[in-house]
Amino acid sequence: MIQDFSCPSCGNKFSLPVDKISQQGSRGKCNGCSKSLMVFQDGRAVVAEPDKPQQTRSQQLEEDLPIWQVRLKEMQVTLKTPFRLSDIRNMILEGKLTLEDEAAIQGAGWLPLKAYHAMDPFWAEKALKEREEYGDLDHCVNHNAAASKWRCPKCLKFFCEQCAVNKPFIEGGEPHYVCQTCDMDLIPLKRKGFGLGSIIGSLKGKK
Repeated sequence: MIQDFSCPSCGNKFSLPVDKISQQGSRGKCNGCSKSLMVFQDGRAVVAEPDKPQQTRSQQLEEDLPIWQVRLKEMQVTLKTPFRLSDIRNMILEGKLTLEDEAAIQGAGWLPLKAYHAMDPFWAEKALKEREEYGDLDHCVNHNAAASKWRCPKCLKFFCEQCAVNKPFIEGGEPHYVCQTCDMDLIPLKRKGFGLGSIIGSLKGKK
């Protein structure tokens, strides 16, 4: 049996054997306007959307598509929602993910987050954010150029000699340093070798 068709785009008439057309419809091109068409056994012909080219993984990453799966290693829990790279960045900055947690691009195997170079800037951003909020071994929270000597166990901030408040138990007694915000006893920091700030300072001194 032959079925007649008419192109909805240009009106070109054509005929096809019905037994050559799939029950779900078959794709073809109009000889008149070269539009991609879907034709059906009942004589319908509609303009079909062209197939989108397959994207490479690098293109998917650039467009930040939701192609990532995330697994919390310590809890052995896989988060169900597919994530964008920007979502993972936010979770890293919020402290919800660690370097040892794992991720996989859809269709690939699991790797620790620290193995993905695309995420390196997120960890650096997190470190800078935490330094601004708490300080670190080489940077007092209030005086960035000064190395820290104590840390508060409550607010977790790092303090240099200028920031610690000395409250001796008795007047004129041994120094007793507390946090200026929490009034908690500060914990002295033990340095293992030289910190980055100390190394930079020693190099400057040699000039």
